[in-house]
Amino acid sequence: MTKHSTSYKLEFGKVYTAYIVFKDNITEGKRRPVILFQNQENDYITAFQVSSQVDTPFNIKYGYEIIDWEKTGFKKPSIANLHPKDLLELKSSDLKVIVGELTDRDKVGLLEKYISVQRRIRNMENEMER
Repeated sequence: MTKHSTSYKLEFGKVYTAYIVFKDNITEGKRRPVILFQNQENDYITAFQVSSQVDTPFNIKYGYEIIDWEKTGFKKPSIANLHPKDLLELKSSDLKVIVGELTDRDKVGLLEKYISVQRRIRNMENEMER
């Protein structure tokens, strides 16, 4: 495992660990894997949280189950949470250890599922406005 340094190129699909604060108790949190989604101009990164709870109804509906989880560096089957409420904005300095990188197949699958989730949410919002 490689420590993060500011000279390391941050790219979509790379998996790092970051300290994630709990939503229901902002004084606590834990180090969790995150998948980089996009770099932002202000030294912030958008990332997806990763969970090993692949079979919850919410994660099935709004998550992408990583097919090549072992090749990526995960110890057990994992899912990327794609719901907008689960997207993280992190500073690049929050990223500590690189775990691995999604395979090309999982990068494509994650993007396809992300687009699908965004459409589903937009459609639900449009229905509520009617």
